[in-house]
Amino acid sequence: MVIYMEKDKKSFYLNTKIVILILIFMVISLLSIYSSQKLLSSSYNNLYIKQLIWYVIGFIIMWIIYKSKNTFIYDHSFLLYIIGNILLVLVLFI
Repeated sequence: MVIYMEKDKKSFYLNTKIVILILIFMVISLLSIYSSQKLLSSSYNNLYIKQLIWYVIGFIIMWIIYKSKNTFIYDHSFLLYIIGNILLVLVLFI
């Protein structure tokens, strides 16, 4: 099922199959993390809540990108590329 919308006289669509698959994977991963906590020490409590928070942050960012104009992404692609690479390098140190 594809939802077509009208925005700024340009037609774009939201592929609901992809969104449903992402939500299914999210639920499966949260259940896996929750069920594995019984095997871990008590210092790893509430890992599934932390993962859920990251999922919410990811969906908010995905929604913001979805609602933004394509020209903004194209005009700032080099800056976004640099920021993405800096964030990837920071993962090594954090």
